[in-house]
Amino acid sequence: MKDLRIYINGADADLSEKIKPVISKIVSEYRNPTKKTGSFSYTLKLPKTQKNKGIFKFESDRQVLGKFRTPYSCYVTLNSVEIMSGEFVLNRITPDGFEGFISGTGEGRIADILDGNKTLRDVQTYEEIDFTGDAYVWERLDADLDGSNAEIAFPFVFDSFARIKYLNGGTVDGIFHQQKYDDFGISHFIRPLFTKIFSEVGYSVQGNVLDSETFRKMILLYSNKDGESPAYNYGKLNPLETKLYFNYFNQGSTFKGQDYSMYAIEPQPYGLWETDQSGDLSFSYGNDGVYTCKYTSNYTIEVKVESQATNVGLSNNPRLESKQFLVFREIDDNQYPEVSISDYSSLSYFNVMDADTLNVQSGTTSSESGNLHTHYTTFTARMVEGKQYRIQVMVAVKDSVEPEKMMLSCNPDNSYFKITECQGRQTLNPALFLPKMSQVDFIQAIFKVFSLFYSINEVEKSITLYTRDEWYELNKSNITDLSEKLSLNGFEETPLSENEIAETFYRWSTDDSDHLLTNTDYMSEVNADVSEDAYTLPFAPLSFIRQQIVTYSDDYIYRDLGYELLPVAIPATDSVDMSVVEDYTAASNFGYMPKLALYQGASHLKSGQMYYAGYSDAYGYNKLLIQFQRTKNLTGGTFYDTFGINRYKPIPKLSFFNVRNQPAYELEYIQATREFRLRKVTGDTIYTESDTGFLTDSEKVNSMDSVSLALSGEKSLFQQLYRNDVAVTDWSNFTEGEVRMNAHLFQSLTGRNIIRIDSDLYLLSAINNYDLLGEVAKVKLYRMVSA
Repeated sequence: MKDLRIYINGADADLSEKIKPVISKIVSEYRNPTKKTGSFSYTLKLPKTQKNKGIFKFESDRQVLGKFRTPYSCYVTLNSVEIMSGEFVLNRITPDGFEGFISGTGEGRIADILDGNKTLRDVQTYEEIDFTGDAYVWERLDADLDGSNAEIAFPFVFDSFARIKYLNGGTVDGIFHQQKYDDFGISHFIRPLFTKIFSEVGYSVQGNVLDSETFRKMILLYSNKDGESPAYNYGKLNPLETKLYFNYFNQGSTFKGQDYSMYAIEPQPYGLWETDQSGDLSFSYGNDGVYTCKYTSNYTIEVKVESQATNVGLSNNPRLESKQFLVFREIDDNQYPEVSISDYSSLSYFNVMDADTLNVQSGTTSSESGNLHTHYTTFTARMVEGKQYRIQVMVAVKDSVEPEKMMLSCNPDNSYFKITECQGRQTLNPALFLPKMSQVDFIQAIFKVFSLFYSINEVEKSITLYTRDEWYELNKSNITDLSEKLSLNGFEETPLSENEIAETFYRWSTDDSDHLLTNTDYMSEVNADVSEDAYTLPFAPLSFIRQQIVTYSDDYIYRDLGYELLPVAIPATDSVDMSVVEDYTAASNFGYMPKLALYQGASHLKSGQMYYAGYSDAYGYNKLLIQFQRTKNLTGGTFYDTFGINRYKPIPKLSFFNVRNQPAYELEYIQATREFRLRKVTGDTIYTESDTGFLTDSEKVNSMDSVSLALSGEKSLFQQLYRNDVAVTDWSNFTEGEVRMNAHLFQSLTGRNIIRIDSDLYLLSAINNYDLLGEVAKVKLYRMVSA
């Protein structure tokens, strides 16, 4: 006699004699480790007895309205053996009973631990950074970083064809596009991000894979697909201090009055040896006096200018009569203010021109002695992100001499433009630079990439990770021999469906906004012949352009020539006009899908050499070493001298394929039609053994060449992790048929067992339609074939 019991909310429910419970168990762990194994029952009807009414907590049928689909804790036993535990879900009430089903819970699942509503930006345990902009980036460019000793890094991805032509910047339409700290973004090592997600829900993570070289090197590159404002700590970055150096400002008047000429004194491109420069705005103002605001806030601005106009036509250079006042405004196409005052006598000595009602609060003083003017203004204005502003001290010089004999100059020791305060964050939160990806999607993707399995210890609140090899070794001794319990003679064999195969494989996502991913065959190189039905990672691959480089000795004597691989994420364009490769404004600005890569650091290049890329006119003069040009007292932050070798640092190396087999493309210029195209290239690079003269040593090359994130090739991480006996590519088929089943056997078949039937080995896929009272079920097995 079968002793079947169903306990709901701890109470032994009444069962009718007609009840026929049927349970199925689905095992998906080997195909999708994040899903784990789960059991469920088909619809059950419990009689409407007083006891059962009490279980469902109502006194009359009317009171249960609205309580349908309410879960109740539940477990099922058969002959005192627990078959399953979970929840009884009440579906409906009929005149003769309560209908519902049982949803089982097995060992803890990742999906149950994580909050499906949280994104990566919700990670709370990143340490706030005292981020100082270019100085902070500069200090870390050549540091030996990976996920075991750092949370973030600053790799550089070439964001335009123009940047490939000249890394450190170039001039377009009179504007110099220099290298800046925010060209690097903030990228995150996978290892600390992965463990933080679990630690914030109370679980520690352990496993050999965490300390593997690949896991430590893997980095999530900064991306900003939504085009949101980066969350820099502008309260610290935006203050600036810039002294005016001695200069002549009468390069042409901005306005000609009835009896005077108006000139503008404004921040200029300063000599980079001037140390009194700092902050994010120094070169925004310093290039042309125009600032494109990056952050909406109240800014306190302080300006002091000591100026004089002199008659250089006379030997004693006497001072001329002049007046000066401040102009601060939002600008449009009109770069200079319209001055409606026609005669000199009507001009004020000081003023703040607020053309667009910028809520300016001002305190101004102005003094004059012998036509030497000292103007001081401090004011607070609200500037808005994306809008442009200009600040100038306007000087009106009375027309008493010919223009060519008038010279306007300022005292550099008593003249400056400052932003003394910006109301904003003082520290930087690295989490705010992560993509808006759900934590569940991120974790599942990393599980896929590394073919991870896991177990959860609920007592110690710990999660142990296993690679596929480790998982197989852990469980291969757990063999259940069913040879005497069933015969395969009546079983049917069926192939795996496309969806079932695809659930184990994965593909890298393409990105329509990335030029190389959409206009070359790179995606086919990355994904090989994996089915399009396979799980698609929420990451796109990183592509590379091959660039010729030359080394020189310290005295600029030519030594070597080779090819480097530059990581690129260039905006897709249909244009093939040569102007595209010269346009610094045609940049991606991080507007691409999140990308994974391996961070190889910056110790790969030999020190003491100058590296230049493409030394033909077509490629320009492109330094492959980074140079910053602005931060106060920053080594390397000043303009290079005649032998500028000590002013540079190398770009941290990124890889995707192993470096000796990285597919790459080359820019080809067609001068006759002024067009360009990309062509696939093969051949040596500095990472092939014949060219290691560029690199520190062969051991470093071997380290960068040890693994590929692509799906094909002998060094493919996918091939390395999926090549053992339990890889889906080695499963020949499904074997399915009816077997005798009892409570002990059902409980013991967890999905981690290897099942032996005669001389063959199998993995459990499912136990379907287990009739608890009839002791019969259908089993679905994967037949294992040795690799």
